[in-house]
Amino acid sequence: MSAKAIIRELSTQNISLYMLKNTLPKIHGKDQALHMIKEICLERKTPEARQHGMEFLIVNDLDKELLWMIEENKRSTDIMDRSWGQLYEIYYHYKNGKLNISQTFDNLQEIVLVTGEQECFVDLIQSILYYDSNRFSMFAVYIDRFKEKLDELEPSILKEYLTLRYKYLLFRYHWRNNELIIARKYAFNIMNEDLSPERIAKIHSSLALTYLFEGYEATLYHINQAQAIAEQYNIRSLQFVLDNHNIPFISAVHGRTEGITTLDPTEKAHLAIVRGETQQALDILEKIQDPTPFQLYYLGLAKEDKSILLESYFRFVNELSHYFFARLPLQAMSRLNMEIVQ
Repeated sequence: MSAKAIIRELSTQNISLYMLKNTLPKIHGKDQALHMIKEICLERKTPEARQHGMEFLIVNDLDKELLWMIEENKRSTDIMDRSWGQLYEIYYHYKNGKLNISQTFDNLQEIVLVTGEQECFVDLIQSILYYDSNRFSMFAVYIDRFKEKLDELEPSILKEYLTLRYKYLLFRYHWRNNELIIARKYAFNIMNEDLSPERIAKIHSSLALTYLFEGYEATLYHINQAQAIAEQYNIRSLQFVLDNHNIPFISAVHGRTEGITTLDPTEKAHLAIVRGETQQALDILEKIQDPTPFQLYYLGLAKEDKSILLESYFRFVNELSHYFFARLPLQAMSRLNMEIVQ
């Protein structure tokens, strides 16, 4: 039976997305199962497909289909469809830079929440907003509140994907706190799920960075996995990030720069420092008006300047609360035999 015929048959049987998600991959394989569930969501025959289906689409990076579904739901005569469409539109616009954090909070306040599922979803978005604004005391409050509401939900495809998002947030949180065993546990747990190749590749890419201080080879497995998936599925945006950001960064940190190139000016400077081309690096870095902690780190490396490296360290800690990457300037000062006073 063809995929189209199977999808038609499944649609007529009114089987839940939750059941399909947990059975189709075992029968048809992950990629075919994702395609089938996507098509059933886009048929919009049930409230579950119209509402929970958007979570399936966004988690699996199906942005074109998600935008179509959002517009269809906003035009629906069903108040639930409309409110879900509005919620996902707000989150999508934030995710893609069309709304800032303050605007997103304001827009969420305008939506009348009808169900516990919607309240749970809004708590997730607010947790993400507090995380992204480095307000971690508020993040802790909202992520706990989100988890309590999540636990109260009935089993569904929405609950399963919200659980994955919870784990992903905790992966990022524990990574930045330098709690790597806990962080990796969450990442590996996520990769065991039936997610899109793009989502799995992105986890591999992030996971590689958690091995940054454990040797060059330690990072390679996950970088190679991410590259292989990006090439196989022609995920150009991810290929660009890997080729121009992640791989040059990791290579420079470990002094393995032969044959490595990048279009990113800051990483060009990073590579130049390692190759001993200090002036070339300074020509790039000294033109930056408002340097990030990373760019300050590169500048401190180029100049072998303890005060700049310390400033980078304190900005990683005080502005970003990123104790993992704060190890970079500390490592540089140790390598340069500079006394470190924290």
